[in-house]
Amino acid sequence: MRSWRAMEKRRVLCVDDSSASRRIVADVLKNMGVECFEAVDGVDGLNHLVSDHFDLVILDINMPNLDGAEMIEG
Repeated sequence: MRSWRAMEKRRVLCVDDSSASRRIVADVLKNMGVECFEAVDGVDGLNHLVSDHFDLVILDINMPNLDGAEMIEG
């Protein structure tokens, strides 16, 4: 439990085309005190990264428009 406290006040971006997956991840992170932001695909994720700072990005590999691997390269 002590390691969860290290995540408090952190900002995490969850990038996934599945709204159910994003919701599950966001709910778990919010319960840990993490501020969670969501993006629906790699393009949306890159837009978030350009305009904001995050401590961690959780990324789906298989997404439409721009997948996770392409997002990392971008």
